[in-house]
Amino acid sequence: MTRDLMPQFIRLHEQSYQQSSEDEERDFLMEVDEPFVDHHLPDDVEDFLLMITELHQRVEQIHVLLADLKKHQGEIISEIHMNKRLHEEHDILVSEIKKESSSVNEQIKRLKVVVEGEKRDGYITTEGKMKRDQVNVLVLIFQEVMEEFNRTQIEHRDHCKSRIKRQFEICGHDVDGEDIEEMLENNEVNVFTKHLGIDDLAKTQNALREVENRHADILKLEKSITDLFEIFQEIAILVEMQGGLIDNIQHNVEETIIIVEESQQQLRKAMKYKRQNIFTCCCPAFVRNSIHCCTVM
Repeated sequence: MTRDLMPQFIRLHEQSYQQSSEDEERDFLMEVDEPFVDHHLPDDVEDFLLMITELHQRVEQIHVLLADLKKHQGEIISEIHMNKRLHEEHDILVSEIKKESSSVNEQIKRLKVVVEGEKRDGYITTEGKMKRDQVNVLVLIFQEVMEEFNRTQIEHRDHCKSRIKRQFEICGHDVDGEDIEEMLENNEVNVFTKHLGIDDLAKTQNALREVENRHADILKLEKSITDLFEIFQEIAILVEMQGGLIDNIQHNVEETIIIVEESQQQLRKAMKYKRQNIFTCCCPAFVRNSIHCCTVM
């Protein structure tokens, strides 16, 4: 008696086609998802992009140092007794941020000179445009990090002023913001002691030490802002000069991301439709051949 092999043939065909289609779709989507890499860039462009990548990494390192600085400042404001080690670590972090920021800023200025050198008869070359765009995006990211550093220092200054005010309230003497600013401008603490008698001073030594410590912290952070003022100015000028261009770059990048995502979704749908169509088209012919084979057997 002839065996009915049709169910087995159809099952084997479905399994074979499904596996081959999945492999084809996966390979195809991997090619789509893989970022474009041009392996034929001129040497000077590749070197330039390597420098850009290195600077991005250094800016990210500044951001990491900044996060650590915020943590130290929070601990300093919350401390009951002065922790000398904590303050030393804080000062080291500020020094590293200043040093690294100054170095990155100098590197960016050198890259801007390189980009200017790409101009020919008043027009910038295609490679020059690519280099210019890379530098402009880097400047924008660097500016965001430096602005965050500036905000962090100002917030810490305000916290220190609040602690100073609180200590004098503990001593039973009210001071206002103008008194505190006077102390900071004159670089002295004894602007407040004139309100205290000798007995008060003896009773409030801890409070006065706290005031002195916060005063010292404020002077140091103000110096850090002053030291980096030139960098803030230079970055602001660069961003202002290239503001519209940077906005266009960001817009183009965002539009490209949206288009790529939509294209990938359409490709996935197309591959799914293709798989269904192939099976529909191939199945009748396959059934006829299978019936013929079964009849022969």
